Amino acid sequence: MDKTLALLADYHSKANLRFVAALGALEGPKLEANRGSYYKSLRGLLDHVVGGELHNLKFLAKALAGRPELDLAQLKVEPVPGSPAFPAWADALAALEAFDAAYRALAASLTEAELGIVVDVRGSPRQVRFLLTSAFLHAAHHRAQASQILDEDGIDNDFYAAIREAVLP
Repeated sequence: MDKTLALLADYHSKANLRFVAALGALEGPKLEANRGSYYKSLRGLLDHVVGGELHNLKFLAKALAGRPELDLAQLKVEPVPGSPAFPAWADALAALEAFDAAYRALAASLTEAELGIVVDVRGSPRQVRFLLTSAFLHAAHHRAQASQILDEDGIDNDFYAAIREAVLP
């Protein structure tokens, strides 16, 4: 177990819970309103985070074939470009929860040899360790975008507080 990755995975999961709670407290129009960002709305940001995790975990599943943590029904979804992988709110939240659990389990159990496995990501060789780290950074980046939008609307959010809550498994 790489302790840094395990701590990041726990932080990532707890920050995503805070992200979902903040968005879930909004009414439909505020969640769906076009905010002028690339992903348009807060819901669009959530869809992108969930889609990014789906995409990344599919590469991890190739690299780590047979790992039970990656035997998820949600990984069988084949998203249509330009559309959310999980259009229903409940399905998106369930997928995010399953994906975060997979990240926590992987980060707590992968060996150094497994972390060094290389997988082809669209023609670029990437180690499993890099894929895990980039997933955590990707979501943090988009949670920060959401935080800025929520701040502008005076809506309380503190995704960073999850750093204080993160623990090693």
